[in-house]
Amino acid sequence: MLGEMLEPALFRGRFALITVLIGLVLVCLRTSRDRWTVVREFVFVLGGYLAYSFVRSTTQGGRDVALANARAVERAEQALGVFREPRWQDLVLDHRWLVRLINYEYIYGHWPLIAVVAAALFFRARQQYFLMRSAFFASGAVSLVILALFPVAPPRLVGGGIVDTINTNAHAYTLLQPRAITNQFAAMPSLHFGWDLLAGIAIFRAAPRGLRWLGVLPPVLMAFSIVATGNHYILDVIAGGVVARFGLAVATAAARVPLEQASSVARRQAAQARQAFLSLF
Repeated sequence: MLGEMLEPALFRGRFALITVLIGLVLVCLRTSRDRWTVVREFVFVLGGYLAYSFVRSTTQGGRDVALANARAVERAEQALGVFREPRWQDLVLDHRWLVRLINYEYIYGHWPLIAVVAAALFFRARQQYFLMRSAFFASGAVSLVILALFPVAPPRLVGGGIVDTINTNAHAYTLLQPRAITNQFAAMPSLHFGWDLLAGIAIFRAAPRGLRWLGVLPPVLMAFSIVATGNHYILDVIAGGVVARFGLAVATAAARVPLEQASSVARRQAAQARQAFLSLF
């Protein structure tokens, strides 16, 4: 009965994602000599993602506040001359194949891409893998604070003629991220862009010189897709990039400090900050 009610595309999307994830884990377990590290990292990353998703879904702001903040973002973009969301969407709405393309990019150009890049880094550039993993966690933590303090509704919920292309044309996404367990007012910052930016940076750093241009594609394609699908403002994209770069800076700084020295460095920096604060009075 349920299968007759849902479109085949929904099941194809679910099957594709599950197949990719399970396949990656099995390949890692079969080819890695350090299988315990594979299992540990899988559990660690999966646990981090579930914790992030839980906090993100339980810190959803009120609808009225989120809509008011979204309109404030629109006014800021108009003042800066970058309010281009309706124009970007108009470029694709009259072409069904383009609508499908940006929908597929939004859905499959994020988590499946990140999973593939993470697996490749784990085997080919282990240091880059740990660096990017830490950057994801750091940027995710910062984004949770921002969305809790400044909930923003996506353009598709604000009105103004912007259409929700994902939920009206790509029902697979509804299954992958049901509305009941997602935060509908977490447009700012866009980690769809921010985390694809981190994946692109990882590809650029780890790929051979002739293939580094591939690292440019994920963030560029995702930036256009998330705006054209009505899910983010351009300022959300910019904020997502800033948060992602901040997370990478934190991860890079942490990687330079040996674990046994981390506590002493933190105490020294705290003392310096306290002294600087007291010097103001």
